[in-house]
Order: sequence, then C-alpha cells, then structure tokens
Amino acid sequence: MQVVGFAEDEGAALQWLRTPGLRCDLLIIDIFLKTGTGLEVLRQARSLQPGAQLVVLSNYATADMRRRCLQLGADRVFDKSAELEELLAYCAELPGPACH
Repeated sequence: MQVVGFAEDEGAALQWLRTPGLRCDLLIIDIFLKTGTGLEVLRQARSLQPGAQLVVLSNYATADMRRRCLQLGADRVFDKSAELEELLAYCAELPGPACH
C-alpha cells in the first residue's frame, strides 16, 4: 500500500479527488477536518472516484455516525481509538495498488 495523497480540509480533498487521470482503489476519510467536513468529501467521493473503496476512520464512530456514513456511501467505518487493527486487516485484503 502506498499513500499518494493527503488533505487536511474539505476543499483540498475534493480538489485532489478531481485530479485528471487519478484513479484510487482506497480512500480513507476522517469526519473532522480543519475546515469543512469529511461527510461532504464522502458524499462526493463516490462520483469522483467510482471504483474506490471508501473507508471512514474517526474518533467519532458512534452508531448514528456509522449509519450516516454508510448512507453517504462508505464501504466501512472504523473507530480510530479501537479498530486500527481491523482497518489494517481490511486494507491488507484489498487487491492492487492504492492509486494509479
């Protein structure tokens, strides 16, 4: 797995996801960003990167937030404080490189 992009705010994340020719296999999205929200990134990510697995990693992974993320298109939601091993196992099972 290779990290090929990082954004601290909603605008930068969406701009990066719109990069011509970018195709990602996995996007890990945090809910709370410096500005904006990861929920909006998640909402738009499915159309911007239609083949990507969308994963939310958050300290705020309540049952309600998990439900909301899944409704917005997340494939999985992981709690930063308790489910890092599960996230790593999930990522290890994904085929191919992270982005092309």
